[in-house]
Formats: sequence, structure tokens, C-alpha cells
Amino acid sequence: MGKDREKRLIDSKNSIVVIGDVMLDRYLYGKVSRISPEAPVPVLDYEFTDNRPGGAANVALNIKALGSDASLIAVKGDDEEGEELTKLLNESDICTDNLITYPGVNTTLKTRVMARNQQLLRVDRETRQHNNAELENTLINVIESVLVKEPPDGIILQDYNKGVLSPGVIQHTISIASKYGIPMFVDPKIENIKYYGGCTLFKPNLKEAEEILGHKIEVNETELDRISQRIQEIIQCEIVLITLSDKGLFLKRVGESGVYIPALQRAISDVCGAGDTVISTVAVSYLNGFDDEQIARISNLAGHIVCRFPGVVPIDIKMLKSEMNL
Repeated sequence: MGKDREKRLIDSKNSIVVIGDVMLDRYLYGKVSRISPEAPVPVLDYEFTDNRPGGAANVALNIKALGSDASLIAVKGDDEEGEELTKLLNESDICTDNLITYPGVNTTLKTRVMARNQQLLRVDRETRQHNNAELENTLINVIESVLVKEPPDGIILQDYNKGVLSPGVIQHTISIASKYGIPMFVDPKIENIKYYGGCTLFKPNLKEAEEILGHKIEVNETELDRISQRIQEIIQCEIVLITLSDKGLFLKRVGESGVYIPALQRAISDVCGAGDTVISTVAVSYLNGFDDEQIARISNLAGHIVCRFPGVVPIDIKMLKSEMNL
């Protein structure tokens, strides 16, 4: 990839609104040197705690790292974790004006117990807000106000199935995006697939693609091209990008042959957050006019880079810049 293209990706100033489920990722670090006498479990000698923005908030961090402006429309609780999440986002220059504090909701918290960068245990605390008409109306009003007042260059819907992306929110957002010609990128959960019709890019992983189609998928270019076309027909989207874990990814635009990018043979530390990085890189690359193969190659590389680090982290932009010509 040429230096002009590289510079345009990193120095872009597109504005992207991320709508979805935010969370706080908490890491308890320590050392393990013995087994508990009370039960056959390791004893962690606690050293320190590290808090990081997760979910849709991590997508916003990735967008910022890639040189674009990011803002969030999401829901948090009136609690210590919500305050910590807001503080961390503000420190990273992420707009939190539309991070809604909603009564009765706990900020989603994922606590991972870590020893020597190995995860021993994860504890989740969350309040799922499905079928909450009041919250749905609140979100729709905020989304309409934000998108109509100053339409962004792109929108990402980041669905973790916690309740922010209800059918009404999804359909209303897609309607506004269509009206104003705003590209929309979707990182889905299977429960809401029938509502994403009309999006620009739909990014399931292999397991989600299999659930959509109802059968196992053989990972080869011919089969991936065929099933991507089938997903496009079901979702009614312009582009399908299927992430294939340790087998790379496949991207197909309507009416064109797909692009298969195999996985890079690099050491993997932790796959957490890789999907966040891929959807962010896809959106920024698309908005900067890259062709499909370039979008696929950059996104595949970015996803592999974040997997080299333990925990949920945004893309290391220096590493991405140094490896984009490989």
C-alpha cells in the first residue's frame, strides 16, 4: 500500500457515531503461586486493577486511534462503573454527551482475573433492557437529534445484545441513515438480524453466519462467496464481511467476486476486542475510499495486531502504520 493511502487512513478526519452497548472491562492482576486449601482453585496474590472502556466504547477508541472523530450514543448506569467509563472516554477525547444515564440500569461490567497475562476467570454484571419501550423512545429521540442536527460521515451499530439496539432503534437509525445517505456498518448479534436490512456493511463472525443460514460453512473461497451472497439476499446489504477467527476474513460486495484474506501467522495473546477493531477499521477504510481488497487487508491486519496484546485494547496505530506495507 502506498504512503499516500497510508497517510490518508491515519490522518482522516471523518466523523463516526457509534450506537450500541458500552461496558467497563475491569482487570484484576496478580500472581499465582499456590492452590487454595479450601478448594482446587488457584489463589491470586492481588497486585493492581486496570479499567478499560469495552464494547461500543472500545469501538469508539479504535476509531479515534485511526484518526477519525468518534462519539457514542449508549446507556450506562448511575453508578461508580458508569462514572469511571465516562472519565476514561473523556480522557481519550471521545464525546460522551449522549451517553445516557438510565434509572435501574447497571453499567455492564466484565471483570477478568489475570495472572501472567492469562485469564483465570471472568465475572459479568449486567442489566439487559429488552422490551423497554421508555428506553427505546429515549434512544430514538437522541439518535434523531444527533443524526439530523449534524449528520456524521458514518454510523456503526455495535450490538452486544444488552438492549440498546432494539428493533425500533435499529430500524429508526437505518431510516435516518438512508434519508441522509450515511453509510452504516453493523457488528450484529443473531437475535436482531432481520432488522438490519438496508445497512451498508454487515459483519457477522463465522458462528453467526452459520446461525443465520442454519448450517455449517466450509471455509473455502467458493463456498464463502456463495454463502456471502445468500446473506446479502437475506439482510439486503451492500457488503458482507465474515470474520473467520484463525482462518482470516472474507469480504464480498453485491455483484462482485469476494475477497478472501487468510489469517496472518503471528503469535496470539488474546482475541478479546478483535471484532471491535475490525469493524472500526472497516468503517474508516471505507469512508476513505479504499477498494474492497485494501479494506479487507487493513482490517485483517488490524485485527491481528490487537490479538497480540492481553485484554481489550484499541489498535496500536504505530504498529499498524509500520506493517501496512507488508
